[in-house]
Amino acid sequence: MQVAELTRERSFRTDRDRRRHRRYAVRPMYSMIRLQTESGELVDGHIHDLAVGGVRFECDVPLPEGSRVRFEIELPGGAATLHGWASIIRIADEDTRTGTMVLAAAFERFDTRIESGTLTRYLEQGCLLRSA
Repeated sequence: MQVAELTRERSFRTDRDRRRHRRYAVRPMYSMIRLQTESGELVDGHIHDLAVGGVRFECDVPLPEGSRVRFEIELPGGAATLHGWASIIRIADEDTRTGTMVLAAAFERFDTRIESGTLTRYLEQGCLLRSA
């Protein structure tokens, strides 16, 4: 296969094709995320979707891609609270009228293995709908 064909084929792949983990939709306002930047600033937001490998959320503070944050996530229904570190990997959307941003973050590590397992079990229970 020629290089041009490979490039063209890759450009047609969607984000969903590149994802390693299934994403599950969370109704905004039903699951909170609190972040602490490396400078100590606290940022509150609402989760849009969740996966074993990361989270997409809305907040009012523009966090730069590549920044590391400490997170605290409250799973819907108060099932559990998870803690750990993540990296901001993408600015998914920005509403200039309201100043809100939708960001994607990849989990680097959880504070305990139990928390990582809790997230996996919670997602496998089927409580949330699969996201696009």
